[in-house]
Amino acid sequence: TVESAKVEEKWIQLIEKVGGDDTGKSDLDYFFDDNQNIKILDSTQRKNEDGFRVLKARQDERQILLARNSKGKKNSNSEYPSQQEKRSEIRVSVDTSQLKRQKDAINQLMSRPSTGHWPLIQMLQKREQACWPDVKPVQIPESGWTVLTDPDFDGCDRQREFVAKALANQDFTILDGPPGTGKTTTILELIMQLVLQGKRVLLSASTHAAINNVLERIKENPVLSAQIFPLRIGDENNAIGVEEFQFDNVLSGLQNIHGCEHLSKQLMVDSSNLVCGTTIGILRLFNDREMSLDTGEPPFDVMIIDECSKTTFQEFLVPARFAKRWVLVGDVRQLSPFTDREQIVANLDNLMLVPPKGKTPGQNLSAAVQQACFLLEELRGNHQSPYSQPMLVPVTRDVASALVEEIRKRTEQLKLAKGLNNLLVVMANAGRDADSHMLGLKQIQRHPEQLYNHNLLFIEECCLGELTSWIPDDMLVLHPDWCSTAQAAQHRITGIGCRPFKVKSSDYTDTEQLHKELLDRIDSTKWSEEVCWRLEREYWLRLP
Repeated sequence: TVESAKVEEKWIQLIEKVGGDDTGKSDLDYFFDDNQNIKILDSTQRKNEDGFRVLKARQDERQILLARNSKGKKNSNSEYPSQQEKRSEIRVSVDTSQLKRQKDAINQLMSRPSTGHWPLIQMLQKREQACWPDVKPVQIPESGWTVLTDPDFDGCDRQREFVAKALANQDFTILDGPPGTGKTTTILELIMQLVLQGKRVLLSASTHAAINNVLERIKENPVLSAQIFPLRIGDENNAIGVEEFQFDNVLSGLQNIHGCEHLSKQLMVDSSNLVCGTTIGILRLFNDREMSLDTGEPPFDVMIIDECSKTTFQEFLVPARFAKRWVLVGDVRQLSPFTDREQIVANLDNLMLVPPKGKTPGQNLSAAVQQACFLLEELRGNHQSPYSQPMLVPVTRDVASALVEEIRKRTEQLKLAKGLNNLLVVMANAGRDADSHMLGLKQIQRHPEQLYNHNLLFIEECCLGELTSWIPDDMLVLHPDWCSTAQAAQHRITGIGCRPFKVKSSDYTDTEQLHKELLDRIDSTKWSEEVCWRLEREYWLRLP
């Protein structure tokens, strides 16, 4: 009955976790990633347990159906995860299979490439060492065109020229153009011409919409659908409008035919002349143990990758090694995968300076050094006259030590040294390391005038109470409690202002407003996010 069917499907409503990191991507997005290898765990399960997999998903409603993973068999019964102490929490286990696949692809090209991989190897060489042959387009009679049939249509001649060159080329062919210039139509003609030659095509793209669009056009054209046997890799939920081409649906339909009950996945894939999926979802094809695509020579004659500007080179290599020729389609002005903010920030947070060697652990850029660099940049203020605003900043001992080292190193480089003579770091114990940029607490107590000789003071937190009575009246203290102090009241009464100080893109001349903006800025962001923003910005502006 309808009611019993509703009970069998145990849908789970996902809710954002309170206090999650705001890195530009919702934590819930990971549950809807086009990745067949993700494993979902509840609050009672550990990383090495089987966990659950997503049966169905409603991404817009943030709802999923979960089935428990069972070794040796496929479980399709939805169930709710376990709850512990009224905690209904699930998480996605970290998946490193993509990185492993990328590493395997590079290793294969280095150690055991096939003859068809030579163009890929040339891509890894220096430009002056690679030699790409000229291509003479093939000749296609007027009656041979199946999609680009109207020679009078604007742009048809250039589309035909591309198809003719792509058919003749033995390595890489590039189709570049903004949206609406007929790239999909050109791809369809190229696929049809390749199929008529008995070739097998691997079609990949970064989005489901791009793949589904091509398949819809094939389904609507009886000439194309009569020749092309497509397989859509990925979940049925993502094959909107082309569900009949989805891998599991095609396999189920063929196995229901009398005499084909034991049809294998391998035979079905080998019989298909167009296999397509997203750059991530297509990994399912390579991860399936019931199929083997690595048989020495690439099983596909041509790989077409749409929206290639959204695909990194190492992501491209994973499916690319299963083809002999490659057609790259996209728009050079389209935003690239480099703008995956969350991954860039995570990599910068754990930036490795020295890799591990033997039993010697690796060395990462410490959080203290990152915070030191962040403070030096954020508190610079006016770039024409840096570090000119009187300011005191309490920091931890680790950050204070990192600041001293960073200031000393920058002083040695003329282009970075501007304004650094205005900085002073005060530590509880300076010892023999004291210099013009660092003094100890006792030295300051003997010579408090040093506090007036420098505009920007970084003081170890434990020393702040000892120096409160000597802090200059015009100095802004970056501490949450400063606004309730007598010094802050004096700023309000006497109208002590500050020189124009830039925070992000705005200039501030009121010390209280500047105090609030700087505290919010320091609390809400960090070094890795600022570096990521600059990397993104530089990449966006790479084209005129």
